[in-house]
Amino acid sequence: GFVDGAQEGAADPAKSLTARGRACAAFADGQPLIIGTLISDGWLTQLTLPEVCSWLCLFLQERRLANTANSEYELPTPGPALKEVMNVTFEMAEKLEVEMDDTLCLMMLDWCTHKEITRVASWLDAHMLGVFVKA
Repeated sequence: GFVDGAQEGAADPAKSLTARGRACAAFADGQPLIIGTLISDGWLTQLTLPEVCSWLCLFLQERRLANTANSEYELPTPGPALKEVMNVTFEMAEKLEVEMDDTLCLMMLDWCTHKEITRVASWLDAHMLGVFVKA
């Protein structure tokens, strides 16, 4: 849960939050219930830094900025740990009726792996490269 039942009605509402509740409260946007829950439940400990960065891109508003259909490069396939975390993320999103798209996540994974802007540019219109860089 998100609230410690023993602390309900406490003078300081922040003290009545569980670790999961505090983690969710720390995020103002980007689906805080999903992000906070996965962080507090320890799902990200199995990921590498590039995988964590990629996973966070699932929650950015710009996540649908890419059209990868005409690229000569294929988006990477996430490793088993990231795939598992993505599956849990998408299951939670479905329960919350939140649409998720993994395109930007996989683009970030590719960027963190190859560091080749030409690969990223092949998936984006030129005017969208700045949006990716900000992500």
